[in-house]
Amino acid sequence: MSDNEMDYDALVEGLLNMGLNKCNEAAEAIDGLLDTRDQLRARVAELKAEREWQPIDKAPSGVLCVVGWLDLDETETPDQTEFDWLEEGEWFLYTQEYEHAHAVAPPGSRMPTEKPPYTHYMVVPPLPKADK
Repeated sequence: MSDNEMDYDALVEGLLNMGLNKCNEAAEAIDGLLDTRDQLRARVAELKAEREWQPIDKAPSGVLCVVGWLDLDETETPDQTEFDWLEEGEWFLYTQEYEHAHAVAPPGSRMPTEKPPYTHYMVVPPLPKADK
C-alpha cells in the first residue's frame, strides 16, 4: 500500500470519526431538548390544572377558594359559586352561615344542610404586585 493510499485511508477514517462525534453530540443535544420539552409540557399541564375546577376533596387547607356546586332547586341559575376556605377540616364561611341560620331562623325556614353542597373548587390566585 502506498503512502497516498494510507494517507487517504487515515483521512477517511478521521473524517468518519469526526462525523460520528458530531452525530453523537447532536444526539445528546436532541435528547436534552426532548427532556426540556417534556418538563415544559408537564409544567404547562400543572399550571392549566390550577386554573380548572378541581374535586372538592382535593381542596387545600387555609387557602381562599372559589367553591362551586349545582343547586337543583334553583331553576334559573343552578350553577352556584361562593368564596370559602378550609380551616381545621371545616369550610369556614359555610360553617358560620350554618350556625347562624340554626341560631336565628324561625321555625319552618329552609335551612342549610350540615355539610356544604360544594362539589368543586379553584384556588383564588394572589393579586398582582402593585407598581411603586
